[in-house]
Amino acid sequence: MVDYGAEMERIIDQCRRDAAAIENDLAEINRRTAETSAILTERSRAAMREFWEEHGEVIAAAQAEAEEQERREVEERAERERQAAELREYREAMARSAAARRSGDVVVPIDDEDPEGEYYRRESWLV
Repeated sequence: MVDYGAEMERIIDQCRRDAAAIENDLAEINRRTAETSAILTERSRAAMREFWEEHGEVIAAAQAEAEEQERREVEERAERERQAAELREYREAMARSAAARRSGDVVVPIDDEDPEGEYYRRESWLV
């Protein structure tokens, strides 16, 4: 007759040994991964330090030049916009002047807040 209790104990012991072996393997893999990670981190830091020592000044100069160029472009754009606004104002003034000349002797104030507008809107010109 088969002793099922003993067989079950043997199977359970085998499972426990297998689980312990897997845990040990996993712990070893994690340890090696951590070591490799630390080594690679140090290599990366050393490579970055070396890179910045070799190319840091060139990169900083290029960045400063790019910022200066951007600043100049902004200033040029602002100057162009200012000139365009000035030209637009000049053209509008010329258009108002030409319209006033075409209107003949009728004087119309440009806006209601014109200080001289009341003088031109008076009922009688007999002063």
